[in-house]
Amino acid sequence: MNLVVSCEFGLEPIVIDELTELGYHHAEQIVPSRILISDASESDIYHLNIAARTIHRVFVLLGDFECSGMDEIIQAGRSVDFKLWMDDAQTFGIRGLREGSHDFGSMDIAREIGSVVVDYFKTQSGRRIQVNLDDPDVEIMAHLSGERLLLMIATSSQSIHKRIERPYQHFASLKPSIAAALLRKSSWKSYKSVLDPMAGSGVIPIDAAMQARNMAPGLMADHNMFRFDRLRFLNYENFQKLLEVYKDKVLPASDCDIRSADRYERSISGMEQNITHFGLENDIRIQPGDAENLDYLEKGEAPCIVTNPPYGMRIANPYVVKMLYTNFARACMNKEVKEIVAVTPRRHHWIVSFTSQGYKLNFMQRFYFGRLNVYMMKLSV
Repeated sequence: MNLVVSCEFGLEPIVIDELTELGYHHAEQIVPSRILISDASESDIYHLNIAARTIHRVFVLLGDFECSGMDEIIQAGRSVDFKLWMDDAQTFGIRGLREGSHDFGSMDIAREIGSVVVDYFKTQSGRRIQVNLDDPDVEIMAHLSGERLLLMIATSSQSIHKRIERPYQHFASLKPSIAAALLRKSSWKSYKSVLDPMAGSGVIPIDAAMQARNMAPGLMADHNMFRFDRLRFLNYENFQKLLEVYKDKVLPASDCDIRSADRYERSISGMEQNITHFGLENDIRIQPGDAENLDYLEKGEAPCIVTNPPYGMRIANPYVVKMLYTNFARACMNKEVKEIVAVTPRRHHWIVSFTSQGYKLNFMQRFYFGRLNVYMMKLSV
């Protein structure tokens, strides 16, 4: 079978890099935020849902079509042999997603493909398959990007960046998938050290500690979000067996210096809750401190910083954020920080702040975080 994984729009190259590391050497982007994995097996579905950190969802590809209008979309749906993947005793739901310029919308695509599925089973068995849009056994995604239609079955009920519930949610929390992408672009594993001085709820240091412990994120997931026991072409027992394999690979402790800091007491308390929830309290050092001076650091003590700084979108005076970036860059140079990887929409302020201190821009990638056009940047000395 062929699989499609989704990710944050703009981070496809980083996701492909991770997939290659996981053994998927022929992964390729087919449309924005969608990556194809050809000739996959059932176990690959479980493997990706358990172990991949930068992806959002794993889909089984039913068909890949060129469609210029709704008539061709309907014909594409009619060409799929749905009984290979589901039966009329199951419930189903259709999610439509349209990207590009068309004279119809996402809901129109969902409605028409839904009608195709209902008509298919009426013809096959004479029975009407039941629709359940809230919690279907089988969720079919109809994604039209330009003139390319992907018909897919979702293997989870929501994005797997939500695999693990956290006790404390920061108001501007970073998605774990983006945190993992930031870490991938840094050299923290070479340094065996990483600091997030504006950690909020601790998403970045938690992901780093999980990596250092070889702890797959799917091990702590609520397995009810997966549809492995509902999709009849999958075997839930095989998923459980693979989980045990991953459990055996977890290391007892991290050999890296992983630090988490923030200036706000509420954030310190919240990240303590989250880190304890993950069982990583012995792997991450937490301390209060201001990123504008990094007074809690000795020179050379933290060679690598990975962080998600405030963007200032809710602040009326952008000068406040500009000064934060300026002072933080100066503090990094004073404390002999060698590398900083971060994400912010304020690209100009960030780059100027660091280059004026002697840092060089090594990498920049634009992507979309929510509705924001943001930039991942790596600067080093």
